[in-house]
Amino acid sequence: MNKLYTYILLFLCINMYYVNAQTCAGASDIYSFNYNGHTYEVVKEKKSWTAASTCAVARSGYLAEINDANENTAIFNELTSANAGINTSLTTPNNGGGAAYVWIGGNDITTEGTWIWDGDNTGTSTQFWSGTASGSAQNSAYTNWGTTSGQNEPDDYQAGQPGQDGLAIALTNWQNGAASQWNDITDTETIFYLIEHDTVLSNAAPEQIEDSRVFIYENQLFIEAVNTPIASVVLYDLTGKIVFSLATEAIPKPIDVS
Repeated sequence: MNKLYTYILLFLCINMYYVNAQTCAGASDIYSFNYNGHTYEVVKEKKSWTAASTCAVARSGYLAEINDANENTAIFNELTSANAGINTSLTTPNNGGGAAYVWIGGNDITTEGTWIWDGDNTGTSTQFWSGTASGSAQNSAYTNWGTTSGQNEPDDYQAGQPGQDGLAIALTNWQNGAASQWNDITDTETIFYLIEHDTVLSNAAPEQIEDSRVFIYENQLFIEAVNTPIASVVLYDLTGKIVFSLATEAIPKPIDVS
């Protein structure tokens, strides 16, 4: 009985892991594309910057980090393509000058004016900008802040009310910048977001794995995900400690969990 009870709990933990990773973003709301060896997932669901980064991590990625003009152009072209199917009226925040935006991985949440690439929301990452519109790029980083006749963003509009601490890429023009440029937006605003993966996924938005495809029989864990690519398998014990982790190509079939 104790062994059966343990298996049931392990089974539930396994299924909770997969369900959490998949249901924070519905498969039908994701448009994926590849660029320079990375997969990007445009999630057409409205979330705050923090909630978006949490979902990115659950999907084994992070909010996108843009490192050069070519990457910025490729991302913007995909976001505004007919294939992406973004309704800009659904991702227009209240304090972005009337433009439509998608969250990417920068913020200055921890320290005002210290802009870092922190798409997994750890609070510690690479700084790319210091200050407001009169500030400067850090660590020789690429930036693409909104400009008209001169540098206009980030302006931390209405600072302290509550200020603008999340980074977003514009899909349309606004008074301080043009489509494809960046703006600082209040991080509690809810808009669409862009997840980046450091590898090319065979299927960036797989269907949710059904319970019947994950089961344990005689000390063996079977994962039968027909037409559903699995990037990795991670098992936790009941205390939350990782006890097993393997990438897809290394996963034995079945997995011995005795």
